[in-house]
Amino acid sequence: MVAFVIAAANVRRSKTYGVLVVTLVTLSGCAPLAEIREITPRLGAQPGKVPQLRRAEQAIADAEQLQRSDPNRAIGFYLSGVESATRELRSPRFA
Repeated sequence: MVAFVIAAANVRRSKTYGVLVVTLVTLSGCAPLAEIREITPRLGAQPGKVPQLRRAEQAIADAEQLQRSDPNRAIGFYLSGVESATRELRSPRFA
């Protein structure tokens, strides 16, 4: 009878350890693996910058100001900046 009580206590203890291990493994899977921060790029003068790209920079700066208040118009400014930069970068000087 004493052996049965000791065996039952061991089974309960092993079940407790099993539940504890499963819980710890489950909770450790929820730990964050990485931290992500949003960084907004800044436009500014850089040495050796092509003066013709100023129009593109200005369009992008205008779009950033409109991004929250008028997103559709901001997209237009972004596209205008991209078109202006693409046109300049495709010129023979950059080929």
